Amino acid sequence: MLAVVAERWDPSRGGRERYAADLIAYLQAEGRPVTRTAPDRRVRHEPSHILAMTPVPRATHYQLHGGLLASAFEGERESMPPGVRRALFRPALTLNRRRQRLIDDENRVLDGDAALMAFSEGTARELVGRGIAWSRVRISRPGVDLRRFHPAPSREAPGNGTVLRLAFVGHNFALKGLRVAIQTVARLRRGGVNASLTVAGRGPAVTYRRIAEREGAAGHVRFVGALPQDDVATLHRTSDALIHPTFFDPFPRVAIEALACGCPVITTGRCGAAEILTHGHEGFVVGDPHDVAAFAEAAGQIAHPEARASFRRAAAALGRSFDDIGHFRETARWIFGEDHV
Repeated sequence: MLAVVAERWDPSRGGRERYAADLIAYLQAEGRPVTRTAPDRRVRHEPSHILAMTPVPRATHYQLHGGLLASAFEGERESMPPGVRRALFRPALTLNRRRQRLIDDENRVLDGDAALMAFSEGTARELVGRGIAWSRVRISRPGVDLRRFHPAPSREAPGNGTVLRLAFVGHNFALKGLRVAIQTVARLRRGGVNASLTVAGRGPAVTYRRIAEREGAAGHVRFVGALPQDDVATLHRTSDALIHPTFFDPFPRVAIEALACGCPVITTGRCGAAEILTHGHEGFVVGDPHDVAAFAEAAGQIAHPEARASFRRAAAALGRSFDDIGHFRETARWIFGEDHV
């Protein structure tokens, strides 16, 4: 039996919660006995395999959804505007009992003999850099449901209109760079590009509405809250680009979902999806998540009507190569061994 360990079991929260639900559904459809549990709970019958999506010392397999925790927390610090909160972040981290417990548990897993799955080459290199043998690490990039995330039929595909429609999708507005996305729209508009931004996700909308007002872009930034997956797919299909100025994101499925819908992606070198993008082909990779000018320049290239169709075709071709079934099949082989599939 396989026990899957995660802190939360609400797929509507997105990220690893939705991934966990999708993976369990796949494994159960394959006839594998699977139970789910929280880090502080024991299952009734001791499982032969324990897949941890949050670090637990007893794990036999550990997926680093958020990358190494120390790197994730450092990305969170950098996403904060300069000031007192950012200056006090590291001292406060040492006093945060929950986070310190997570770091300790992750170190115990990494120092043990659990098999490790990294969702990007960057995370794998970090693991090896801390002395972990390559033989313990499997790199497997997640996929998406291609039945849901697909390009619009040609007769329904967005035209080359005068508005550059950007989308931002994510729940952690600060870490994923929403401030920079809003500033990018404002800069584009000051430069004569008729840009708009739709923000989908659960976050402090009031705070970011104020930012949009200060930047002079309030009437061009729309907050739609957390969306069902079918509506996220529609948003991708009706947008000209996903803007994802993240400060840290090992390999977000939202980037693949956008690409699979034919929506090019503008992200940063801190995003694992940068490993699969060809700059200027399926989207753009900006080195510094603070570089609003670079984001505006990239978006401006997609704004040209004659370029949009080319970007859409390239994005769809890349995104359609990331099928979640293929990834889940590889994950099952990793957990149960080649002879069990």
